[in-house]
Amino acid sequence: STLEYIHNIKWQKSKPGLSRTIELLAALGNPEKKLKFVHIAGTNGKGSTSTAISNILIDAGYNVGLYTSPYVSDFLERVQFNGKPIDRGVFAHSVSLVKSAVQSLEEKDVVITEFEALTASAFICFKSIFVEITVCNCFFHYRTVAKFRHFRVLRCIDDFLFLTPYYCVNIYDFSRYFTV
Repeated sequence: STLEYIHNIKWQKSKPGLSRTIELLAALGNPEKKLKFVHIAGTNGKGSTSTAISNILIDAGYNVGLYTSPYVSDFLERVQFNGKPIDRGVFAHSVSLVKSAVQSLEEKDVVITEFEALTASAFICFKSIFVEITVCNCFFHYRTVAKFRHFRVLRCIDDFLFLTPYYCVNIYDFSRYFTV
C-alpha cells in the first residue's frame, strides 16, 4: 500500500543536507517551484501556528495545502487540503510518482529518506490540486531553508520574520539581512 511504501523507506546512508531532496524534487520536475509557501519554523508551536495560519487563509477564500507533523489519528493529517486530509487517491498517485523517481535515484546511489519522499509527495499533491498557498512546517534550520530560493510568500521562524522573495529580517535586529 501507499503508506507501507512510505514507512518502509530506510534511513540507511542518510546524511544531513538538502542535496538528496533537491535531486528528488528535480527528478519530479520541481513541483515546489510552482507553489507559494508560508513556512513556519521554530522550537515549539509549529503545528499550532501552521494550523492557525492555514485556517485563516482558508477563511479568507484561498485553497490551502498544509504540510505538518505530527498527526493525531490519520497519517494523512500531515498532508491536508483546505483543512481536511488529502484525498487518498491523490496521495497514492503522488507517492507512485515519487516511488519511480526514488528508484531511478537509487540506481545512482542516491538514497532517499522517508521524510524526503513524504515531502516530495506532499508537494506533488499540492501542485496537482492547484493549491494557492502551502503552509509548511520548516523541519530544517532556517539557514538551510534559505537555500531554497523558490519558497515564496512568508516565513516565520522563532524571532525571525522572513520576507520573500529576497530578504530575511531578524525582527529584533533589523540591521541583519540574509539573501534568500
